[in-house]
Amino acid sequence: MKKFFIYLPLNFLFICTFGMNIALGDTSTISTSVGVFTITTIDISSKDIVEKISGQPWWGNQELAEEFANLAKLNFGTQYNQSCVAASFAFDLTENSINEALWYQCVEGGIGISENGSVNVRSETNLTGIRSYAIAKKEVPVVPQQSLAKITRTDGTETNSTISIGSSSDNGETYSTSFTVDDEVTLTAKIYPDSGDVGEEGELYVVMRSTIDGKKTFSALNEDGNWEPWNASLKTLPAAKYIESLGEVENILIYSGKITAGERLFYVGYSLFTAEGKPVITTSLSPYKIIVSE
Repeated sequence: MKKFFIYLPLNFLFICTFGMNIALGDTSTISTSVGVFTITTIDISSKDIVEKISGQPWWGNQELAEEFANLAKLNFGTQYNQSCVAASFAFDLTENSINEALWYQCVEGGIGISENGSVNVRSETNLTGIRSYAIAKKEVPVVPQQSLAKITRTDGTETNSTISIGSSSDNGETYSTSFTVDDEVTLTAKIYPDSGDVGEEGELYVVMRSTIDGKKTFSALNEDGNWEPWNASLKTLPAAKYIESLGEVENILIYSGKITAGERLFYVGYSLFTAEGKPVITTSLSPYKIIVSE
């Protein structure tokens, strides 16, 4: 199904059930103890919190939620009727309450912004209606890259596209393809689309082939940032990211964190948007290989 986008002015506001509004479109980029993130807001009901918020880095971790709220402050979106209160970094949901951290910077009476502020941690007991929460997108770190050979299109036509992948265990200071299970590994990719495809609607793809204890399996990165099993059919290959207009370079964060022992092969590619049927994918015939040992 073709994706449609509705563009809203930056000052468009939506009403929250607890009597406040948060401006859509505001963002804040912060550097945290777990990486660099862009913070925005999402409006959802309490029944959707686990599905939409539980993948956030601060979920289940009050200390990390407080860290994010303290760094973001009022910069990524404030509540309309209380512009001195930022949106919620929800970190837990119980039957009776939503546990959350919020940056509070109000003068007496909750009107106006004071010079200083602080993070408030509270349990919100109003679980009805739509509320607004902070969500984070991890920025793609700078990692030394290796250009992949034999870039081709699955329909056999020529392309001038280039693709590179890089991996590191020290935040991009050095490049490596050999790691241990204790390493915090970061893998990134750069796709330079064919000059004739720049500006067109497209999708990005990431496939991983794992060999663990002699068994080979395929998985693909989806738009939620999760790896899902893949049966090697292009018709069922999920897109890692939809791009409204392909740029001259597209950056992809493939993975960040520890990896279990084994051999991994990574394939990265893109296609013009395909509403139905099998996409024509530009990718490398030579995968990128890393080995993780105990």
